[in-house]
Amino acid sequence: MKVPGTLDMPPQEVRARLEALSAAMGVDFVTTAKLIGKVPLLWNRSPEAAAAKLSGIASALGVQPAAAAALLMSQPTLASINMPGVVRDRVESVSDAIGVSTAQAAEMLGHQSMLWVVSRGDVRSNVPAITTSLGITKEEAVALVERMPVLLACEQGWLKLNVSELSATSGLPRAALLDLLVKYPVLSSLGVSGLLSGLEELSGLLEVTLSDVLDLVTRQPTLLIAKVPAMLGAMDVLSSSLQLPSPSAALQLLTAQPSLLYDITQASVAARLEQLAVVLACTVDEARDYALQQPALLVVPPSALQQALQSAANQLGGITSDLLPLLLSDPGAVLGLGYLGGPQGAVETWATRLGLDIQAVGVLLSSQPGLIEMSPNTLKARLESLAALFDVPAAAAAQLLLRHPGLAAIPPNVTITRAKGLSLALNCSMARAGELIAKVPALLVLPMSSLSPGSLAGTPVDTVLDICATYEWYTTQWLMAAAKERQPQKVTSFSGMHS
Repeated sequence: MKVPGTLDMPPQEVRARLEALSAAMGVDFVTTAKLIGKVPLLWNRSPEAAAAKLSGIASALGVQPAAAAALLMSQPTLASINMPGVVRDRVESVSDAIGVSTAQAAEMLGHQSMLWVVSRGDVRSNVPAITTSLGITKEEAVALVERMPVLLACEQGWLKLNVSELSATSGLPRAALLDLLVKYPVLSSLGVSGLLSGLEELSGLLEVTLSDVLDLVTRQPTLLIAKVPAMLGAMDVLSSSLQLPSPSAALQLLTAQPSLLYDITQASVAARLEQLAVVLACTVDEARDYALQQPALLVVPPSALQQALQSAANQLGGITSDLLPLLLSDPGAVLGLGYLGGPQGAVETWATRLGLDIQAVGVLLSSQPGLIEMSPNTLKARLESLAALFDVPAAAAAQLLLRHPGLAAIPPNVTITRAKGLSLALNCSMARAGELIAKVPALLVLPMSSLSPGSLAGTPVDTVLDICATYEWYTTQWLMAAAKERQPQKVTSFSGMHS
């Protein structure tokens, strides 16, 4: 908690005060601790006064104390308002804009603080409209808007994908389809037949289930830049080398670590397992089991892994074997501490070669440890190729890798070839095709036969790009406005002018 004075208090006293506040407000202990951390103003009040504040807001909005607590955490400045009616007015302005009840809006605001700055003029499709357009329940629409508020700013005519129909036709879980729309809201502009035909075609070619393909499109769609024979070849090598039970298991490994797509053979995988066994001081069979638990172990160079483990153990005052659970659950943390940030850390070298700041390189390599398999020069060349294709700065291309690490795993010439094919099918420029791949790689699941000049399976390319532009514009505007709402003094106060 960032609450003034708490560090000077005995832990037992802090806990006792939190327990008293929890009991008085009628919310659980953990929620109380989080609430006080977000709204320190309540810490200086008696439990009874804090409870009165929370219950007043809850009563005015018709919600439970837990929902009122979440509301305060999403907008801490509300705690300084002593009239619950004023809080209700603010919530009602949001409820009117997005088309839900006041109580429902209060709960949504507690889950998604960005909704505080959504005005009626921003909304093109409210919750009832999204419910109808996407063929989902109101509860699903509410949850979808909480996770992807920009859908509110989309024209209702853009939203065509009937989730209920797609789920009933394909047998895919509704929740998984909604996860896809959260990740790529542009796909909501496609028709059911267009998207389903792409999923079914890829499922047949890879000999995996529709659920496997949906998982691929949701988590790692840039793998679709590669040709199907390349994917099948990598899956065959992984299946035979690691004794996998099915093609689905091999595809899951590729989805987790796209760096496994190229330049692997049965011999290279066997050698990597032997090296991994040496580094982890275990048998080859155990190394295989560890690799299946954490596929990153198949792509991180053993020398870098050994250096990271030893350096991290030295810094933490332990032994390397103690770090195995952390390595399996979060290899980026071990590599970030030991390989990138240790006494002889490599982050400076990578930053210099890539021309990026140290923080950006640290985030990139820690979140995608498979990239360490490449040399800094190789990664730099791929970033420059991607930047040229997508017509963006190298730093922006690096940000794309954080979201789509498959872009670095695939040779630039393969990406360029894919963009050429897309530009010919759509009768558009290479720059436009590159923009589509960069912004919505999930569109690559659509069969080439469904593409025509200016159209993606019946959806105009302009509509797709309009949704992309809407996402970029409103996300930026709402995030800036939300930051101003949370800390208005940074923008409106004169106190800092001479500091």
